[in-house]
Amino acid sequence: MDSGKHFHELANAAPVLIWRAGTDRRCNWVNQSWLEFTGRSLDDELGDGWTSIIHPDDLERAQVIFAAAFEERATFARDFRLRRHDGEYRWFVDNGRPIYIADGEFGGYLGSCVDITERKEAEMRARSALEEATRALRQRDVLLAEVHHRVKNNLQVILSLLGLRSRTVGLESSRKELESIARRIQTLAFVQQELHEDRDVSRIDLKSYIERLSPSLARLHQCEHIDIRVTGRNETIEMSRAGSVGLIIAELMSNCFGHAFANGGGTVTIDVGATPDGEVAVRIQDTGPGFDPETLLDRTGIGLRLVESLARQVGIRLEWNTRHGGEVVLRIAPDGEGLTHAAAHDAHDAIASSA
Repeated sequence: MDSGKHFHELANAAPVLIWRAGTDRRCNWVNQSWLEFTGRSLDDELGDGWTSIIHPDDLERAQVIFAAAFEERATFARDFRLRRHDGEYRWFVDNGRPIYIADGEFGGYLGSCVDITERKEAEMRARSALEEATRALRQRDVLLAEVHHRVKNNLQVILSLLGLRSRTVGLESSRKELESIARRIQTLAFVQQELHEDRDVSRIDLKSYIERLSPSLARLHQCEHIDIRVTGRNETIEMSRAGSVGLIIAELMSNCFGHAFANGGGTVTIDVGATPDGEVAVRIQDTGPGFDPETLLDRTGIGLRLVESLARQVGIRLEWNTRHGGEVVLRIAPDGEGLTHAAAHDAHDAIASSA
């Protein structure tokens, strides 16, 4: 059988659109699948006739790619839309490669076009969804920045009012109470500030969060001489819990600053890890003399009561150990576990009573 005839028979039976161009870059043949798709005759497609069914928006790019490949005798791939016999445009990927005759002389190009409409439409849907998500993220960032700015300003106003009032009260005990409230409000501002620095609004890296928060707390209590070491690994927790966890850690560190190191320096070690049952464990240990939790509760008033209420709110178990200085372990339950509405009310009452 003649090889040319055999090729045409095979090409006409192929389920893809096949074309061939000569050394003049002009089309000199297309297969039967091509003609069935376009509903046109072979004469219509020859020369530059086939370019009339390329979508106008895709034509120039398609021609540039072919011309560049032709000059270098290189293979190429291009995608464009072709008009079907019913007038609908379908996306195709066109792969072309140079062909050579028996003596190695360049003989033009052979190409095949595969329908990729469904893939293209899926890509466009995905791109549209991504663009919409990007817009939503930008709007979220703007909103979060605005909320953070307003909260920060409001807290600053409250702190200013407390500062003015503390300078006018006569009783030393009242002044100290106002200063204590101001420190807790400043602590709340630090907690929110460091949460805002995290890019992920659903989860937070707890170790990094504590590393950022600790220096601010030390400065607030004028305890920069205390050595604060944050160790362990970056376990993550839900952002919805992170604020309460930050307040608990801040309150416990405040107790360390005020009681464990009341007469000198020392070290606070905060270690972050995980337990085999899925809890996140935060161990806060100081090198002070240790303490009796009941005695500390009586001495500080709101301190540990606030810690315990916040812990119940966000599903944290507290373990106290005074054998080697003061030590508290926060065992944070896995996501969604250990939360109760009653505990939330307890925490709210504790915070409100501090004012």
